[in-house]
Amino acid sequence: MHVGSYETQVHIRAYSFGFGPPWLSYYTQRRPRNIAIDPNTMHPVKAVFVCAGLPSIYAAVHVKKDQEFHIPNIYAHQPSGRPGNSPYCTVSFDIIDVATQTNTSCFVEHGPCVSNSKEPKKPLPTKDNPQSCNNTDFSFYLPEYQYIGNYTVHVEHCFLEGCTNLMHEATSKVINKANYPAGYHYTCGGSGVCNAYYSSITDPIVLPFQKDCNQDCWV
Repeated sequence: MHVGSYETQVHIRAYSFGFGPPWLSYYTQRRPRNIAIDPNTMHPVKAVFVCAGLPSIYAAVHVKKDQEFHIPNIYAHQPSGRPGNSPYCTVSFDIIDVATQTNTSCFVEHGPCVSNSKEPKKPLPTKDNPQSCNNTDFSFYLPEYQYIGNYTVHVEHCFLEGCTNLMHEATSKVINKANYPAGYHYTCGGSGVCNAYYSSITDPIVLPFQKDCNQDCWV
């Protein structure tokens, strides 16, 4: 008689090393994981599926992890308009996919944001034309943008190319002090230059995934 599979809890320790950005060390932790076990073989269940037209066999370690992105810092800049300075606004941030333990940096400039500039227009990234991050498996766009102190960020991470059900995506709340008070700052100088940024290693901006990959996809 075949007995159905069940989930058991095991402890997995994640280690960080002495290189790379120092804020990555905050992911060094020990926490329980749920792994599906077939009692007939006492081995992890195996899954077979087809991705991008190619058959793949994955050991079914259906690990339940935190289903969210973390943004430990995000920075938006508005230029002064003084001659010799760039006329473009910018948004830059670091993003961590906690479920896959991958991270990258993202950047876009748009505008011009000063009235007297004759530089060519650079539009904001959109859903149909997102901006790639340094790790091109990540991309983002700004669903709402009023100014550097009021905008939202939508992030997508296609961690297995061609598998749409394996894409992590999420949208932030409006990036401002009301929603993220712990590490938010907004400053302006006499020249008209303004900067709005959030920075907190211990309390990053959290973007829960829009679907639960514990149910819909394999990590």
